[in-house]
Amino acid sequence: MNITATGQSLLLFRKFFDARTATQSTVKKIWPKDVLPIRPAVPIETASPESEGISSSHIEKFIRELAGNADLNIHDLLLIRNGRLLAKVSFGAQNADVPKYTFSACKSIVMLAIGMLVDDGLLKLNEKICDIFNDECMPLTRVRTKQVTVEHMLAMKSGLIYGEFEAAGNDKWLYGALNGGTRGEPGAEFSYNSMNTYILAAIVNRKTGKQFSEFIDERLFSKLGITDWFWESCPDDYSKGGWGLYIRPEDLAKIGIFIMNDGVWNGERLISSDFLDMALTTKAETPASYGQYNYGFQVWVGQDNDTFLFNGLLGQNMLGYRDNGILIAANAGQDCTFQQSAFFTIADKYFSGRFPDVIPEDEDAKASLEDYIASLPEYNNKKELPSSGKKAVFAGKTFIAADEKCVSVGLLPGAMQALENNYTAGVKKISVLNNGDCLDIVYDEGEVCNTFSVGFDRPKLCTLTFKEQKYLAAVQGRITHDDEENPVLRVNLDFIETPFSRVIKIVLCDGQMVLKQSEIPGSKYVLNTFRHLEELQPGSRIMSAVLGSIDTDYAEFKINGVLSPEVRFEIGQPETEGETE
Repeated sequence: MNITATGQSLLLFRKFFDARTATQSTVKKIWPKDVLPIRPAVPIETASPESEGISSSHIEKFIRELAGNADLNIHDLLLIRNGRLLAKVSFGAQNADVPKYTFSACKSIVMLAIGMLVDDGLLKLNEKICDIFNDECMPLTRVRTKQVTVEHMLAMKSGLIYGEFEAAGNDKWLYGALNGGTRGEPGAEFSYNSMNTYILAAIVNRKTGKQFSEFIDERLFSKLGITDWFWESCPDDYSKGGWGLYIRPEDLAKIGIFIMNDGVWNGERLISSDFLDMALTTKAETPASYGQYNYGFQVWVGQDNDTFLFNGLLGQNMLGYRDNGILIAANAGQDCTFQQSAFFTIADKYFSGRFPDVIPEDEDAKASLEDYIASLPEYNNKKELPSSGKKAVFAGKTFIAADEKCVSVGLLPGAMQALENNYTAGVKKISVLNNGDCLDIVYDEGEVCNTFSVGFDRPKLCTLTFKEQKYLAAVQGRITHDDEENPVLRVNLDFIETPFSRVIKIVLCDGQMVLKQSEIPGSKYVLNTFRHLEELQPGSRIMSAVLGSIDTDYAEFKINGVLSPEVRFEIGQPETEGETE
């Protein structure tokens, strides 16, 4: 293990989970990110459910069951059979035409790129990693890892120790990953580590002389009509590979259709059938805690049925039933990792097994399904506007931070700060301005200051900027009161490109303002992440090293101090309406 890398990351996250200190990143570079346009993808052919052998009422029951399970927190959903789109659904403030962050679901796209190199004769599965990166590997590394092959990386059997935790606090990802050592005999055990995929993406660069993003665009995305997408890079300027892709759900579904079609798109073979067969065959049996899927080459495969799965953290999934041609793509904001949510059980309940080729059209059921889908986005369901009196309680007020814990409080959800290396310097001031039917909030963090409109009848879209990174948010609020009858302005900011949401409550109480913030997913997600890291590195006690204890109650207390803070503000001089700077 790279002790220096681990130590830097431990120090970084100790500071992050100390609510009394601002976090200073140990990584010099922030990956610039802009907002991609909101517009439909080049469309997949649509069809009525019945023309593909599935009743509209069956699909409506499926969507209702997903929507009724609050733990799933589904954001959007596509249902496809035989390459034809049967249903496209957005929930709440989400929009399925927005490119979404896929987390590890994009690992399977890296697999396709590696398969293309193998087909081209540029790469062999038994090639040694230390030979491919001979100039990056230290002499001791060549001794320790000389048996690690491309195939071991594909199957998550390399035993690689250096992981995302170590990378979070360091600039030299490729050097760290290659020289961080291995655990056990290569090929012996399944050990999920996203840096395997990162190295695979770097192999594409090494073998072709092209950036991974350039290669995958040329060989796959452009062929499938995928245009608006973004793949983050590491501080070394290699693609992250194993995560970091923003892509529209419908475009990701095209890749699923491409796999269902055995690597052929519009009559053109883009990857060999032989490689896909290898990739979609179990190469590693996974621990029961991961769920009901084994692992192939950078893709999950069903243990009990002929399925493949692109799976990303917090509910980013594309599930293909190869025996009946049904494909389900979903984005969510769940407190879970891998295949631990009820989504998979519900999907199997409705769509595993045989379906007829076609059934009679049912116009009533089809109309019911369409009406239900139209009712789900909050943009279609106007709410009552608050009275001018309620708005006046908050409008024109400025609140000045008056709590030492404000230095760790920011608008960007804490989990996103850690994932994107973009930490707040702490909120300094919050102003509320009247703006017609809306209220505008100015959230001042010093060098970062964002202004956004709060929609009361429906969400308002805005772009929020955090240093060099821009995110699209849907903002909706309501004015209410707490148990002591104190007025409360509650604001939901859904970062709709991502699984994350920020909830703000501005509470006026005894001549002060109390700011209560939370985020979704929250502490459960962070605890699960720590437990997973400790599974990958037995005996490491990372949670104790970062949070100061292995006691779950204490750990939640520390985490909530940063992710769900409650801090005091003094009421300052009133702002003039219309001022937003």
